[in-house]
Amino acid sequence: MASFKFLLDHDVRHLAQSFPSKQVLMLEDVGLSQRSSDGEIVEAASERGCIIVTNNARNFEKEVPEHIASTSKKAKGCTQVHGLVIVVPSEKFVQEKALADATSTLRFEGRSIGWKEVSDLCLKVVISKEARAVVTRLPRCPYCKFEDEKG
Repeated sequence: MASFKFLLDHDVRHLAQSFPSKQVLMLEDVGLSQRSSDGEIVEAASERGCIIVTNNARNFEKEVPEHIASTSKKAKGCTQVHGLVIVVPSEKFVQEKALADATSTLRFEGRSIGWKEVSDLCLKVVISKEARAVVTRLPRCPYCKFEDEKG
């Protein structure tokens, strides 16, 4: 059973069926409203270890690194975000198809990966209209150890 969940932003609610149902959270499931700020969504995802799924690249590509940068050594000071999925197309049908196609071909550093690795390695996945996924690392909490780090 997966230990991570997907938190869907209001602009991609319709993509819920594209993920395993027991792994999907809507904003209201984490005490947020449709009018919650992007910063509140990032904070909720960070606290719960969720992968954020959104169509809002501009704001989330700014909010996520800023949130992670607020990490401290204090108790509960880690503000890591465990994944960001940006589905670029804006049309519902195109988003669904692009996400389905990209999910089956996710690759990072030359190897196939799944959503678990996106969560474990704190990755950003940008899915284009052509169903290509570009996978990169999100900034990391400087105090946490990650599966792919040696030592």
